[in-house]
Amino acid sequence: MIEATIRYLALLAVCVTFSATASSSVQPFKAEYTGYFGGLPIGSASRELLKVSDNFYRLQSKASALGLGMSYSDISRFSIQDNQVILSSFEFSSRELLKKSYSTGRPNAKGQLQIDIDGTPYDFSSPDTARSVLNAATFSIQFQLDLKQRELLPMYYYAAADELKDDSFELVGEEILDSDIGKYQTLKILNRSSGTRETVIWVAPELDYQLLRAQINRNGKTWATLELKKLQFVDNAENGLSQHR
Repeated sequence: MIEATIRYLALLAVCVTFSATASSSVQPFKAEYTGYFGGLPIGSASRELLKVSDNFYRLQSKASALGLGMSYSDISRFSIQDNQVILSSFEFSSRELLKKSYSTGRPNAKGQLQIDIDGTPYDFSSPDTARSVLNAATFSIQFQLDLKQRELLPMYYYAAADELKDDSFELVGEEILDSDIGKYQTLKILNRSSGTRETVIWVAPELDYQLLRAQINRNGKTWATLELKKLQFVDNAENGLSQHR
């Protein structure tokens, strides 16, 4: 069970860290997180968003578990046009005990997301014909752009490994959260797409809508959490860090 929890926390580290401005842009940043299970640290994660050129970005995410030989890495490249994320390509690698996996993906001319996982091809199409399929990392950016506009879709679709995931989210209110990097007014978001499991997400508008905490609940009890430990905003790819938290 703990392996499945770590796997899910790693997915959270890849796909629920938000950073966006009200316009069609994202603010480069570096962030570090710690995952907890039963109140004990079980792993860490980091994310770095760089602006490569005008309106083109590179997002790198890493996660690893303490003492279990589990690690995950994702590099995604994308642009934003009219508040829509346009995925260019991604590479994802994972190691779970003695098993290693490597996948790459890019969109094709039909709007499908073509993914190669260890030599096996997959094609994903979104039931939402107005949007193309994204991977987990770039889905987080699209979700944030929608959240900023208060225009959340009834359902979101994105590719994770060899599956097409569907998730729905509800903005349930505002809450002051005392986090590891300070006390902030946050938006509280609920995801109930996983049977008895629900995920609660807190994002801070003051910090460019960065994730402060994600909490997994099962049967009404806290199961695991992902906590933001360090946040640095970057002016641009050349000028380095401008803000430390």
